[in-house]
Amino acid sequence: MNNSKSPILIKHLPSSPRWLEKIVYLARLTEELEKQGFSIDYPENKAGDYLSKQLLNTSPRKITILHFHWTAYQYEQETQVGTFYNLLKYMIKLKRAKARGYKIVWTMHNYLPHDTKFKTANYLERLWMAHCADAVIVHASCGKNILAKKLLRRKDVYVIPHGNYIPFFNRLSKEDAKQTLGAPVNKPMLLFFGYIRPYKGVPDLIQAFRALPDLDAALYIVGNAQDQTSKEIHQSIHGDARIMTNLKYIPDEELAVYLSAADAVVLPYLNILGSGALMTALSFGCPVIAPAIGAFSEFLDEKCGLLYSPGNTNGLKTALAEIPNLDLTKMGENALARAQQYPWAEMVKQIANIYYNINYSTGGTNQ
Repeated sequence: MNNSKSPILIKHLPSSPRWLEKIVYLARLTEELEKQGFSIDYPENKAGDYLSKQLLNTSPRKITILHFHWTAYQYEQETQVGTFYNLLKYMIKLKRAKARGYKIVWTMHNYLPHDTKFKTANYLERLWMAHCADAVIVHASCGKNILAKKLLRRKDVYVIPHGNYIPFFNRLSKEDAKQTLGAPVNKPMLLFFGYIRPYKGVPDLIQAFRALPDLDAALYIVGNAQDQTSKEIHQSIHGDARIMTNLKYIPDEELAVYLSAADAVVLPYLNILGSGALMTALSFGCPVIAPAIGAFSEFLDEKCGLLYSPGNTNGLKTALAEIPNLDLTKMGENALARAQQYPWAEMVKQIANIYYNINYSTGGTNQ
């Protein structure tokens, strides 16, 4: 960092306490930016997550860069009419922010929001973000291709691999973690973790696992699920004693126990671009079983994971059936080594360089 320059004040949208408490990525990103000398504008409540009139009336001298992450909450409503009306207002406010001199950075974590009811509105918003942003960040190179082909954005797109979470979790020994959970020590423990949503393919995982009654493994499914989803999951398990669930919000400390105990993580997502769950699993030395899509196909190979074809209806089942033939201990060592290739501080350093490029120069650089 060049300390002779005037300080840069960054506002991340969203970054209110409700987001920082549940999304490790945002909390650790802003913390590391502060360590690297940036000032961060933290909103006191959820009202500060929005591109509001109050924010637009703030002098750009006070807040230099607006860094957008997830954006659909800015405009989505229950009805299509309300969503499009709010989207129009959001697009006008974003253009106004540009006109007032704010620099805009957008991290495209997903191409379109998952589980959306209004894909046309979401696409128009993504197209507008791609048009307005001074710089766009993606955590997988396939995101750069999507920006070029679907959102017509080619300039100042930065591919920055997702940093690992090794510094932020306490990893237990596998034996201690399994003992804490009461997990069997004489068979592989497979883990799915994270907020359970339709695109993550949990019903497919249960179906594929139950289709292998002779597979001597335990499957743990942990993460927050809505009541109806929880009911459907329990019904689909049909009393299979090999499958354990904990369908509630899992604090980081408790999640660390599950990940420390796991011999492999299964992420049977139906669609994905970048994936924090992938880097979390690798950071705990967990090999990952996943479809060959998005970040999975870029960061996993046969040394630290098992990829299957997303177009093959039996792909997941076939992958699970391979577990007895895998050296999960060696793959776990390779998984940790793969995560170590992507330090968190290096990811943040690259983001910081983008801030400097757009704030102190007239143009950016293609990457």
